[in-house]
Amino acid sequence: MHAMSYWVLVLDSDGNVRTLLKLALDQQGHQLLVMPDSDSNVALAPIEQPDIILLDLDAAHCNEQAVYLDLQRNPQTRNIPVLVLSAAFTPEELARWRRMPNVVDVILKPFEITVLLAYIDAICEARLASNIST
Repeated sequence: MHAMSYWVLVLDSDGNVRTLLKLALDQQGHQLLVMPDSDSNVALAPIEQPDIILLDLDAAHCNEQAVYLDLQRNPQTRNIPVLVLSAAFTPEELARWRRMPNVVDVILKPFEITVLLAYIDAICEARLASNIST
């Protein structure tokens, strides 16, 4: 277990990915909410104020893109870092999403879980450090 525990909101429609992330994040001692219904998770984001949001974007489904836009429009969630997960991006889509506000990066599926966990920790630690210094 890490010294720091972070609140992670997972928005992913793939049940296998949700299970993998839940098991891995639980093992790291992080608090998380993992549900398939993006709308419910978006409604909880302003209430729970997660440290990071893992957002699966599938080019075939526009709903996830709408979820991202909803998060950015809400003053209570717009500054929460978003780590995008996707298996279906073209190089152009990948570059476009990496330039989006508060998207810290795009991780392509399949991903190495240990690398993803380290990345989540680094993003959350940097966010915590910047909040303390301001």
